[in-house]
Amino acid sequence: MTKGLRHIRAWWWAVPGALLLALLLLLQTPWGLRIALTTALRESGFTLAGARGNWVLGIEAYGIEFDSEDVSLHVDTLRARYNLFALARGKVHVKNVAVVGADLRIHATADDTSATEEPLPIRVDDALIYRSQVSLPLGQDTT
Repeated sequence: MTKGLRHIRAWWWAVPGALLLALLLLLQTPWGLRIALTTALRESGFTLAGARGNWVLGIEAYGIEFDSEDVSLHVDTLRARYNLFALARGKVHVKNVAVVGADLRIHATADDTSATEEPLPIRVDDALIYRSQVSLPLGQDTT
């Protein structure tokens, strides 16, 4: 009877472990990366046309869009390499990032939209931004 229980205990851990491993491997595919990014960004209001790469080495995202009453953002391509283990320490460490074709428009508002939460510490080692533009409402009356 104890030999049978050992086999049941072994399967009890092996099946969930195999399912977790399969899920992690699926997330390493471009399809899994795109689904995970789209799901994560949906809550924040960002949309994403496509992505490739994997979570361990880095990602390349295409057609990133964000619109609100204060800010509009469009990015043709974003390539990023990062330190995934820094997230375990509650930090974001970007090794390098390249942004191509960014269009950032900050709209004038009368409200103070200052953040009330302390931001996550972000460290960027190397950044490259090209073929991009920024529009600011300088000199405009917001009252």
